[in-house]
Amino acid sequence: MKNYIERYIYAVTKRLPEAQREDVKKDLEANIYDMLSENPDDTEIDQVLHDLGNPRIIAQNYQGEPKYMIDPILFSDYKTTLKIVLIIVGSLSVFFNAMDALLNIGDVTFWTAFGNIFGKIIDGLFSSVLTWFTLITLLFWGLSQKKTKNELLNKWKLKDLPETVKPEKITINRVGAMVEFTFSTIFSILFIVILIAYIDKIGAYDQGVLVAQVFNQDVISPFIPVFIGSYLLSVVVYAMKIKNQRYTLNMVIVYSVSQLAGMIALFVMLNNSSLVLPEFIDYFSLNSTYSVAEITEGIYHGARVFTTIAIIVTVLDIATYWRKLYKTSKKEVA
Repeated sequence: MKNYIERYIYAVTKRLPEAQREDVKKDLEANIYDMLSENPDDTEIDQVLHDLGNPRIIAQNYQGEPKYMIDPILFSDYKTTLKIVLIIVGSLSVFFNAMDALLNIGDVTFWTAFGNIFGKIIDGLFSSVLTWFTLITLLFWGLSQKKTKNELLNKWKLKDLPETVKPEKITINRVGAMVEFTFSTIFSILFIVILIAYIDKIGAYDQGVLVAQVFNQDVISPFIPVFIGSYLLSVVVYAMKIKNQRYTLNMVIVYSVSQLAGMIALFVMLNNSSLVLPEFIDYFSLNSTYSVAEITEGIYHGARVFTTIAIIVTVLDIATYWRKLYKTSKKEVA
């Protein structure tokens, strides 16, 4: 059992600087044997070593002041800075990588384009987040060094104190807004990509050859700038969400304009009688039991039902934003 005493001492000293080990070994050995009787049995040795405590804790006590990569005093600021910077950097990365992928699609299949866009967004997001995580960690490591930390903590001014904020005013979670923005960007970019590069490839195929195109590109093309503008306005909305963490009048107005513009464009486009090409209707009629009139009527009713549902959802969504703005304003007044 005495072997455990040696192993215990070694478990402590191996965690210490080499120059300190021999002195600590002698000191710890003397303390242990002072606590033991002249002829200790295994039970007594076990009890004494457990009374002393975990070797890691003993080693830490001998080292004096604990050493941290990020000092506990600064750790809360470190986490807050990480959260804010990574959300902003991540949002910008998603936006610019999506735009870059959109502008450099090339003549590829839809699924290849989807993979390229999604891959570029994820790759850029991971790279930018990792880079800024490293930079911020290194910055706070530097601030945690004793001399720098003391200067930072001692040289503070009253004007540096933050303004008080009522907890109920902070109603938007930044991480949630970032996640929502990422998915919104991916789906918006894919929708725009389809309209720009693949709308003329949607149709009926015979042995791999397009024989009847579905949509009239001349009808769709004028609405593409509106959809792009609607998306760009939504980017502004998410930027406001992340920055302010609350519903503001400007944000709700921009969001309402964004949603209404996209909804009106979609409504007008889908209810255009020339949206579906006649050759596709004829082809579908020839290869089914439905007449041209029945197919045309079905398309008309389908467009009406879809746009009606979309309008209801959009109006409810906008109303939700205005309701949240009203509730936030009431809390601020209170």
